[in-house]
Amino acid sequence: DLNRSEQFFKTYQNKFPGREVYNNIGVIQYHRGLYRMPISRVNGIIPIGMDFQTLADKMVLRGKSTNDYTEYIIRAKKEFMQAVSADPDYALAHFNLANVYLDLDDIPKAQDHLSKAEALGFSEQKCNLVRSSILIQQKKFDEATSLLRSLPKVPEVLFNRGVIAMNTGRKSEGLFTQFLQNSRNIHPVYQEFAQSQVKQPVEMQPEEILPECRVFQGMSIGTSKNKMEDLLGKPQKSLSLVSGISLWTYPEKSIKIYFERDKAVFFVHSNPVDCRDDIFNSYLDK
Repeated sequence: DLNRSEQFFKTYQNKFPGREVYNNIGVIQYHRGLYRMPISRVNGIIPIGMDFQTLADKMVLRGKSTNDYTEYIIRAKKEFMQAVSADPDYALAHFNLANVYLDLDDIPKAQDHLSKAEALGFSEQKCNLVRSSILIQQKKFDEATSLLRSLPKVPEVLFNRGVIAMNTGRKSEGLFTQFLQNSRNIHPVYQEFAQSQVKQPVEMQPEEILPECRVFQGMSIGTSKNKMEDLLGKPQKSLSLVSGISLWTYPEKSIKIYFERDKAVFFVHSNPVDCRDDIFNSYLDK
């Protein structure tokens, strides 16, 4: 629920205006924009992660023009910029800014923030996926293909290869079919685009085959405080943010966990180097 999520973060934004809060509000605005994104705007996939299994992802909110879509992308950019202002070395915010500037057709700024994210230790493979989307937008299809072939065949890679095939007169249906079969955790706008490129409806695999980030192994939304303490030990800090909302921090593990009463509702990990590069749709993304 994007509205509830935004309210949740803004409630304690004034008390704790940290980089993660700005970044997460930016992600919410970005996904609002995606729900309004005209299919004609799809050039390549943008890997800003969020778990859409819990959302009403069949709602048709997309407008007939790019105005609403662009408005939310600009709002997202503002939040990501504030996250970078709070911490210039925040790799995730630079990565998200690269995606936003790509959506706004400002390729030099997209490349600049992507380079900063990579220099700060953000996943090389995720950066290369965005780099392939930049190359697609520049119509450098051979370079994009070469880059994508060096990456694991995760759904996002299959999608971008399908887009390249469409633009170069090659068969794309097989690539989009494979993408759809494994796209359970991908935003619906990309699913809809891919489905429009295949002749028959494609069903997703009933079980997600997604690797876990080892940092969050054994944890999930809804885990109790007692179970979390068994897994991680006592938190170094425990803060009561607002009524019913609390925060546990484990600085030595670069982990923050937000609780609604006794249940974990949000995880933050600030050192993506600890997660394997081949994870694209990990719990860290969610």
